[in-house]
Amino acid sequence: MGKTIGIRTALLSSALFLFLFSASCASLSKATLDYKFREGDVSRHTYQTTQKGSVTIDGESEDFSLQMANTVRQKVHKVDDQGVATIDARFEDPTLTISGEEIPIPEVEQSRITYEMSGDGSIQNVRGTHGLAGPLGERQFDPGQIFQLQGPIFREGSIRKGDKWQQTVTIPMPGLDNVQATIDYTYMGRESVNGKDAAKIGFSFDTGIDATNTESGEVLRLVGREQLQGIVFFGLKVGKTIKASGSGPLELSLRTPSEGGGEDLERIKVDINIDFNWEAQD
Repeated sequence: MGKTIGIRTALLSSALFLFLFSASCASLSKATLDYKFREGDVSRHTYQTTQKGSVTIDGESEDFSLQMANTVRQKVHKVDDQGVATIDARFEDPTLTISGEEIPIPEVEQSRITYEMSGDGSIQNVRGTHGLAGPLGERQFDPGQIFQLQGPIFREGSIRKGDKWQQTVTIPMPGLDNVQATIDYTYMGRESVNGKDAAKIGFSFDTGIDATNTESGEVLRLVGREQLQGIVFFGLKVGKTIKASGSGPLELSLRTPSEGGGEDLERIKVDINIDFNWEAQD
């Protein structure tokens, strides 16, 4: 029973984290990318993810599947003189299913989040995420840190097909040291998506994880690797993401030092393959 609860807790933590993590004009290769905001605008997008893998605790392995679905409603509350928008966001009808069992997540549905976003996509002053952290029971976890993962930060000026840029983000690890990661973007040209002229942007995310925690009195070390690749279609006229998708593996190993001073002892091992789809509803 204890091991099952441990698996459930680990998967629920991962799910809430990913909820915030709540994707033809081929001859035209040049574009200027910036987000556009208008006070009072309301938009919705759907997010779906499927995770399949296994969790091994003290040598005993159990397969699992996880599905999440969610609609995010966002309203532009105001836009200042610098073009920075204050946006209110809420989650509508979020669902979480682990190995066929639906898990209540009232903390997500009841959350009301506000953040500020600049025309280049940079996000700051995220408020209202405390309810999301509650189920994890970890004071160090702040979901606001991962809001920047919801879309690219664009470079200034026009770009041409093949241009590349990077974005550095902080990934919060509940109860452990945060991890710094880099996302690589490539502008792949223009396409018509859902009747809209869109920039096609490829992204890749590959980071090693090595974080420790000693607060509990026992030294814990989390080691692993996360990889993700996909495509974002950004509407050039509407100034927002139209569609995005991606997939990749996540490997994690929770370890404790051996008493004899040898190699660390592996207590929990997680192997997951993640697929996600994101699409605007207007």
